[in-house]
Amino acid sequence: MRKDQINQLIEEKHLDLFNWIEKQPAEKWIEGPKEKWTTGQQIVHLVDSIKKLNQAMSLPKFLLKLKFGKSNRETRNYDQIIKKYQDKLVKYKEEAKQFNAHITKPSLKEKTKLLAKL
Repeated sequence: MRKDQINQLIEEKHLDLFNWIEKQPAEKWIEGPKEKWTTGQQIVHLVDSIKKLNQAMSLPKFLLKLKFGKSNRETRNYDQIIKKYQDKLVKYKEEAKQFNAHITKPSLKEKTKLLAKL
């Protein structure tokens, strides 16, 4: 994907997310499906991910290339990225369970603050 395509897709998904959050009952923020993250935990994860991504993207390009190297494959489209991510979730299901056991649940009081960071 090209940079402009990625930016456009991020904007679309961002709007979709906010529309979805508005429709969710308050209890979904603190209670989720069995062995799944709550809406609040999902948002905390997104906020943390965006923060780290923004930090990385603010670095000079040569530092990113030094740390991560240059891609040795063709770029992937959105559907390919999602499939690879979902395959990894299945492959590392047990590790994910251990990681998820330690994820804290943000309170409803933290909701507005977290959403402002998105």
